[in-house]
Amino acid sequence: RYNTLTGNYTQSGFLKKYFPASDVIILAFRQQNGDEWYSGNNGGGLVRISARDGSIHHYRKDGPAGKFSSSYYVNYTEDRNGDCWFGVNKSNRLLHWDHINDRFTEITMDTIRGTEGMSFSGITDITLDADNKLWISYDGSGLLHFDPVNKKAKLYTIQDGLPTNFVFSLRFDDRNRLWIGTTRGLSCLLVKENKIF
Repeated sequence: RYNTLTGNYTQSGFLKKYFPASDVIILAFRQQNGDEWYSGNNGGGLVRISARDGSIHHYRKDGPAGKFSSSYYVNYTEDRNGDCWFGVNKSNRLLHWDHINDRFTEITMDTIRGTEGMSFSGITDITLDADNKLWISYDGSGLLHFDPVNKKAKLYTIQDGLPTNFVFSLRFDDRNRLWIGTTRGLSCLLVKENKIF
């Protein structure tokens, strides 16, 4: 942990107990409610430290909080409900954590209305728009808009104006424009107009 105000840092080895085979922490973030999350490679799964009571929750792919097919996660976003959405490392699967029930559900987009039967490459980034809808970028499959409430999706590709289907980073600005980092430069999606520049 590094304190940007004081310049001090502290080290802790507490994750070794939960990630004994991991040689790197892939993901570390703090939720809006103060909960801390960590993911380690080599079968580490996820660790959540509750801000409410300090309890430590270790989630593995075959654990009691729900089954999921991978063991570590490289990107995430948190929605307005406090649920977390994780990109499963090098796969097209999306992992949803329901914070009220402390349960995980894995989602494959080829089963969602609007993208049934389509094939997807690995997820590279995830973000949310002002309407609490998910945007997911893929390493070769383009950009996906996913409405988790209505369970429908729309895929954007070269045919829709992207310079390439290899998309690696997503950020919204304060005007709800989606900036898209690709292997062929930066693009901008005007969401309301449904136009890519």
